[in-house]
Amino acid sequence: PAMTVHSESGSYSGYAYVRLRGIDQTRINVTLNGVPLNEPEDQGAYFNNFPDFLNSVESVQIQRGVGTSANGVASYAGSLGFESASLLKARREVGINYGSFNSYRAYAEYASGLRRRQGLYVRASVLHSDGFKDRSRHDSQSAFYSYGFFGEKQTLKLTGFVGNQRNLQAWIGAPLGSLRRNPRYNGNSTEADHFGQAHQQAQHTLALGRRAEARAVFRHAMSREPTSEDMKILPECTLPLTGVGVVDRIITDLAVMDVTPEGLKVVELADGVSFEALQAKTGVTLIA
Repeated sequence: PAMTVHSESGSYSGYAYVRLRGIDQTRINVTLNGVPLNEPEDQGAYFNNFPDFLNSVESVQIQRGVGTSANGVASYAGSLGFESASLLKARREVGINYGSFNSYRAYAEYASGLRRRQGLYVRASVLHSDGFKDRSRHDSQSAFYSYGFFGEKQTLKLTGFVGNQRNLQAWIGAPLGSLRRNPRYNGNSTEADHFGQAHQQAQHTLALGRRAEARAVFRHAMSREPTSEDMKILPECTLPLTGVGVVDRIITDLAVMDVTPEGLKVVELADGVSFEALQAKTGVTLIA
């Protein structure tokens, strides 16, 4: 969505920059699990300092245009939100990748999946590239972790990463004549930098009780032609519980239903939706 990306060295590694609607990343609100990643010094988000970051991300959401950005920098260009790797999926992986310009990555990844209400994810990586441009070498190491505890009425999630990198600089513009003679021409000489960056965050969620002033509401868009596997309202929850007996009302695009001791009671149906059709798309018995 009107996003452009480029790197100084012309390769996967090293300094890379993002523009959204033509505006640089100092005016893009960048977050991980809702926590800002932009630096307080110049409001930039330097992914070069925490390499291999995207391989520990479950999803990315890009929002164009001015946003509210309650946390972090002002989102004049838009927002870029990352969600850390899922703690529910168990997996183990070790790998080595190699590509052009002597680029390689070695990594190890482990995820426990959900065990006894807990989940753990860790990944460690080592990266190197000589870069497309002359004298644009990049060396880096990174580690990412995430831990979660899923209680009956509360969840606790700890997430963090650390990165270390060494770069030969390649940011100076090149004369056209030099590029015609050598497409890999680098205007910098042998300038180098060495940076490290660490990030830690803790998130605690407490479910609302029935006596709380705020009502806990679950919202979900139901498919109008679901299979049995697509049903989202089931007799028992198949995901980690963040609270038991704390939802009072369920609102979907088909109907509004109240949770009662007797079961789900249909309060209102959407236009063109019959009670029978709603029942066919719901995994529990409804009360008219």
